[in-house]
Amino acid sequence: MTDEDIQNLSLLINKARQALIEMDRETALGIFQDVVDIDEESIDGWTGLGQVYYELGRLDEAETAFKKALACIKKKYGASWQDKKVSWESEQGKPLLRCLLMLGVFYFRKGDIKNAKKYLQVAVNMDPLWEAPQSLLQDIEKGAEFDKLKYQNINV
Repeated sequence: MTDEDIQNLSLLINKARQALIEMDRETALGIFQDVVDIDEESIDGWTGLGQVYYELGRLDEAETAFKKALACIKKKYGASWQDKKVSWESEQGKPLLRCLLMLGVFYFRKGDIKNAKKYLQVAVNMDPLWEAPQSLLQDIEKGAEFDKLKYQNINV
């Protein structure tokens, strides 16, 4: 993939994220689908696709997309991917951390607290300064119930 291809994919991802912020899920869905059609190993593409499916309540499709994002992470970073230290503020860190947060939210919604905590804890270990996974992990540890209104639209 050329630098121009990477730049074009980045523009598409930003456009899809903006569509999510504007609650235009159908546009975001189409763009994220284009991204993964162009680059099957796009962590951002698969995570974004999973997030759109999640927000649309299409949980089986969301899970499939999140698992594909996780497979891309494992392929890119290798066996020690969970030990990686990244920052939410870095371009390298955002796709990885976004995927882990969305996996945590997804599993929390499904009632799978063990997996929710697992992925959120990995995100906290990777970037202890990023508050989003810490906050959700604290909610879970306090025994909070999943609040669809609070966790439905997480624009990360």
